[in-house]
Amino acid sequence: MAICARQRTALDEAAKALSQADRARIIPIVADTMSSESVAQLVKSTVAALGRVDVLVNNASTPGGWCAGL
Repeated sequence: MAICARQRTALDEAAKALSQADRARIIPIVADTMSSESVAQLVKSTVAALGRVDVLVNNASTPGGWCAGL
């Protein structure tokens, strides 16, 4: 399973907790979902580590519900 977050510290803590709880292999990847380049690198890193993407759960949000263009 690959997970992402913008901040390495929070990401590493979440990966550790998930791997301990589920005994699963967790791939932590720093990514900013506001950047298309960062998302492309996230996908590339995930495929490199796991071979493919089977399921995507998108739980990205912006501070205070801010939405560009509105």
